Amino acid sequence: MRQMTQKNAWAALKENSGFRSFFLLFLLWFLIGGLAYIFVGNHALFQAVHSAHTPFWDYIFYYYTYVGDFVVIGPLLLLVWLLPAANRTWHFFLLLLFTQLFPFLAVQGIKLLINAPRPSVVFGAAPWFHRIEGLNLHQQLSFPSGHTAGAFACFTLMSILLPAKKAFWGILLFLLAFLVAYSRMYLGQHFFEDVYVGSILGTLLCILLYSIWFRIFKK
Repeated sequence: MRQMTQKNAWAALKENSGFRSFFLLFLLWFLIGGLAYIFVGNHALFQAVHSAHTPFWDYIFYYYTYVGDFVVIGPLLLLVWLLPAANRTWHFFLLLLFTQLFPFLAVQGIKLLINAPRPSVVFGAAPWFHRIEGLNLHQQLSFPSGHTAGAFACFTLMSILLPAKKAFWGILLFLLAFLVAYSRMYLGQHFFEDVYVGSILGTLLCILLYSIWFRIFKK
């Protein structure tokens, strides 16, 4: 019975066009990002993104990066809860909560364990390192990126839950999550490996938690 329920959970995900397009883009990012990390290098990828600055994008990414913060994610999940098609039960609330809480705890645990320096510590004296006025650059706990993990967890879940199961939604939601990852490098808060691993943690933990929820409450 458990095997069949788990199979049905994955069958439901495969039939969801929004999630399917999101996950295919995630797999593409996983592959290309991994190859880039191997053949280009963590620091070179960071420099390529971070040094390509304009005043316009400084302004945009200064604010857009908060999409990966709970100050934005919280209201977004509240909107999902308020959707007419939403199943407003206590266990659905736990799904919304845990798909953010568990990636957050995983990221914080790894951060404390590794305590990697931020780009401002490693490259702060480099002539190409760009500082945006008013931006507080963190010094430690770089790996992995919590904002990226939060954004990917949130938008993975939204690609599953949004009632309009169309491929367009999955593409849009992936781009929203990816831009958070990009913003973290652009602003000089994280290296490539930080956002790469953060995106993997956020996406896979969200899918795992959704599958567990489906198994327990969608029998």
